[in-house]
Amino acid sequence: MAAESRGLGTGHFFDRQGQPLATVVQEGIVKYFPGRATASE
Repeated sequence: MAAESRGLGTGHFFDRQGQPLATVVQEGIVKYFPGRATASE
């Protein structure tokens, strides 16, 4: 999910029997710099 320069990702970990072990969530901020050179340029 992403909106207003923010992103949110979730993940789930399960054991070999399919039982849930953990849920993880990470939030990030996306910044866009138009006109800046990239490393490949």
